[in-house]
Amino acid sequence: MLSEFINFMRGNLNPKEENDSTILKWLELALGLSDDGESKLDKELSETMDALEYVKSNFKPEVFQQSLRFCTLSNEIIYGALCFNAGYSLNEVEQFATDGLLECGYMPTFEDEIGSFTVVHILPPEDSVVVFNNVSEKMVLRTIGRASNEAAENGGTVSSLISKGIICGSDRITRIINEPLKNAFLKGIENSTAVKQLIEYNQQTGEIVSNYNQTELHIDTELDPCSMTMN
Repeated sequence: MLSEFINFMRGNLNPKEENDSTILKWLELALGLSDDGESKLDKELSETMDALEYVKSNFKPEVFQQSLRFCTLSNEIIYGALCFNAGYSLNEVEQFATDGLLECGYMPTFEDEIGSFTVVHILPPEDSVVVFNNVSEKMVLRTIGRASNEAAENGGTVSSLISKGIICGSDRITRIINEPLKNAFLKGIENSTAVKQLIEYNQQTGEIVSNYNQTELHIDTELDPCSMTMN
């Protein structure tokens, strides 16, 4: 795995003359996380490659190049790429990681995965963002409806009720709290295939507007953005 990782980095880093110092930083991080155990090191390097391959498949080349130089935990790489995609600099994203804003992020579940995220923006006055990963649109809409009804009857915010996993498992749902990552997910439908759908929900009127990523290859691109009202 060590030689595979080095070859992967050397094959993708551009310009080539900078690759050795960058690869060394990744290896130092992986060694520090693996407690010098070979199997743990292999796991760290494999997961790092999986996350970087996801970025390569879902984001523009310049975002991939930034991610290759963003030496961080494997589960922060994809969230970092979303931030790069939203226009944040490498220094800013590194600070986000230091501040814990990217921790416990997403890891791909299968090879060549794209269109993982459905982003739900609950419009002001709540103004919250909740992200579903690998959940069908039908299930997402059912969850929004159920959470909205419970909030109206018993109080609480729609986003907090959604994140409890009232219909699909909470392991598939992430409530985004910090502003940089909220902004990154809202912009993730632009210039990226990571976000397959952005749903805007107006709790006051019950209106839902679904915006589909037109560059997503694994959805029906003949679908147009539509509006609907929940009863």
